[in-house]
Amino acid sequence: MEVGGVAHGPPCPPPYPPPASRGEDARQAATPYRFKPFAGSPHAWAIAEARALEPGRALRVLDVGAASGDVGLALKEAREGRAELTGIEIDEKARAALATRYARAVASFDDLPDVAHWSVRGALLLGRFEYEESGILDRTHLRFFTRRSFLRTLREARLTVERESFAIEPIELMFPSLDRSLLWRALRSVRRALAWLWPGLLAFQVLARCKPSS
Repeated sequence: MEVGGVAHGPPCPPPYPPPASRGEDARQAATPYRFKPFAGSPHAWAIAEARALEPGRALRVLDVGAASGDVGLALKEAREGRAELTGIEIDEKARAALATRYARAVASFDDLPDVAHWSVRGALLLGRFEYEESGILDRTHLRFFTRRSFLRTLREARLTVERESFAIEPIELMFPSLDRSLLWRALRSVRRALAWLWPGLLAFQVLARCKPSS
């Protein structure tokens, strides 16, 4: 679960090295879940949130669906090493590699997919509901959420949303060269703005920064 306006979210941090450049253990932990540091992704959002914390504050990270652990390491770098990392990962090989990078690595379930996204709605109109290796219909997802049911779940857990944000589809994973295109970056800004305006239909993931309710 990736937790924590209009038109624009937090600024994107500079790119981080891909998993393969972060060490042999990352290469051994090859999974369908790849590090996404580009603007509009949940990983860029989490890194920006970590950087926005007051100086000197240590971070405690619970990384659910941690894969190779690159997100946690980027969060730790954002806090200049002041972070304690705990990872939850169901893939056995990924979890074994994760244990060398995080303080703790255990097995459990994965994150909260936005089943109201246009891609799922469109497939349903065509009579299709097929599980996949990654994404919203990841075969490891045990329960599906809309934005409304996600926010209700947070309330039921006695969490108050301080700030909400929305991720868009990680098309750059399929076409890495796009991120170097100024035209694509402009188009990505438009896609992010549209996701903010109509999150129930266009947000790939709903993100929230929360605190315990008083």
